[in-house]
Formats: sequence, structure tokens, C-alpha cells
Amino acid sequence: MRDTLMSTGPKNAGRSLFTVHLFILFSSVFLTSCPQRTNSIDLSIDLDMSYIETSGATAEINNNKLLIRTEPVFKPKIIINAPGGKWDLQTSTKISMLVRNIGASTIRLSCILGDNKWNEGMIILHPGEQETMEVLIKGVVLEDKHPLKVNFENMNGTPGGYLHHWVKLHADSINKLTFSLLNNNSNSSFEISEIRAEGNINELDNEEIQAEYFPLVDSLGQYKNAEWPGKIHSREELLNTIEFEEEDLRQHPGSPGWDKYGGWLNGPQLKATGHFRAAKWNSKWWLVDPEGRLFWSHGPTDLWKPQICQKISDQSTSQKRTSRTPSTPKMAPF
Repeated sequence: MRDTLMSTGPKNAGRSLFTVHLFILFSSVFLTSCPQRTNSIDLSIDLDMSYIETSGATAEINNNKLLIRTEPVFKPKIIINAPGGKWDLQTSTKISMLVRNIGASTIRLSCILGDNKWNEGMIILHPGEQETMEVLIKGVVLEDKHPLKVNFENMNGTPGGYLHHWVKLHADSINKLTFSLLNNNSNSSFEISEIRAEGNINELDNEEIQAEYFPLVDSLGQYKNAEWPGKIHSREELLNTIEFEEEDLRQHPGSPGWDKYGGWLNGPQLKATGHFRAAKWNSKWWLVDPEGRLFWSHGPTDLWKPQICQKISDQSTSQKRTSRTPSTPKMAPF
């Protein structure tokens, strides 16, 4: 099915939309692997420079491609204002676009949808690379009787691409798109083209959802409608996986100063309750493992864009990732 997206103002209707958003933080099985519809609206026609503003950058349009050149300044910006004042994206699930790095330096391109900072995405491209960037549209409020809300009750994300967010998005009145380069310290050049609005949260009714997605999980409690590395398909495969994990643990036993839960063997011995808990020792609160040993829980809680300063593809780039540049904020995801 093919639709037409029109601006809602009285003039300049039908001019195209430029938008971009990368979901770093969501690599959800629902969004990437489940059966999805292919509704697509071409937004790359009739671009008009009168809607484009720049700061620390220049822009031009050639053959429906937006060519952007930036200077080595902090967060150069390119703003695309909606013809007629706003776009209506309330039934779409994402925006996709092709981005090509035609410059000599790596780019980290970000974009905010409207004035909602939670609908922001990013893509990292080395010189000569080209990839599709996606903007996941989050925060559209569904009516109580909407088929997605009825069938996927209390789920923040649904098969097909709908995403709830605690900050409401007025997707029927998106007024602009703001692009910027993160950690920008050199001249950059890139192209944006083939912009499309995709998905349709109103496409399936209750019966179609039940027929296509339910039962939602298989006999092992896994999401049925997707495949991913490590997914278990039988009881025998599950038993083999357990054996593989036990062998891996034997080969990598960890520190000799830890117990099997990661507790501090050379530290104080508290009461072994058989449960993880919090307890006060020496006037300070500690986490205590089931055997009564103190332990420290350390792990990531999120990944925010300032930490993404190098695209990792192998060990060498991973090592480069750890070096900090003056323009990189001193932040950590812990």
C-alpha cells in the first residue's frame, strides 16, 4: 500500500520531509526481527532550500540529495523546517534515510525529531561508508481500544515497530528536524537521500494480530516470531548449551579471591542466608551474596551518545575507542 504524506499548511503542501534517528539503545528483537509490514512513503521529492537553516555548516540540494559540509566547530547544525509548519507522522513507526560520508573524517551524525529530545538518533560512518539510518518514532499515545494496546497490554514495544515512551510525542505536528555532528573536530562532508516514512500502526486489526503473532512465546518461553544467535529450539539444544556454559566456566574460573557468586572470599564472613541481600557491616551498607560474602556490583546502566566516540569493528578500533580526545565529555555509563 502506498500513501501520500502532505504538509498540513495551506501552501507548499506535499514538500518532502528530511528526518533521521538512530536507536542506539534499542536493538529490540521486536523491532529488528519480527514480521513487519512494508508500507513506505517516499519523502525525498521537491526539496526546497528555503526550509533549511545551518550553523557552522553549508547545505545544498542536488538531484534530491542534501549535501552538507561542516566546519570544525562544536555541534554544527542543520535544521529542516516543516513546510506549512508541521508534518503528520502519527501512524508511522520509523523514518529511514540513506547517509553517505563523502569526506575525509569519521562523522557521528545526530538528529532530533521536532523538539522531543527522546526521539533522537545517531549514525557513525567512516570515510566512504554508506548506511541506512533509522528514526524510531516513540511516544505516540494509543487509544484504549487500539488493537496494539488491546493485544499487547502493558508492553512498551510491540511487534511491527510501535514504541511507547514516558514522554508523549505529538507526532501529528512535527515542526522541524535538527541535525548535528557530535565530537566534531574537523571539516566533514556527507549526503542524505532516499528519506522514507515506514510502518503503519493502524494496519492490523485484532483478528490479524492474533493470527500473525500469537501464541507470542514458544514452549521454552522465547519470543516465537524471531531468530537470533543463541536462540534455543529444542530441549536437547538447551542441555547442550548448559554443558557448553559449564565448560566455559571451567576454562575461565575468574579470580581465586572470589566465591562462586563473585563474593569477596578474603573479606569478612557474614551470615549465609542463601539469598542475595543488603547488610550493614562496619557502619556501612554492603551487598551480600548467599554465602555471606560482601560483593560489589558493577555494570552498565545505559549508553549515551557522548560515550560513542569510535565505531568498533575489530580489536584495533576497540583499543582506539578508549583514548579520549579534548572534545569528548568526561562521562561514563556507570
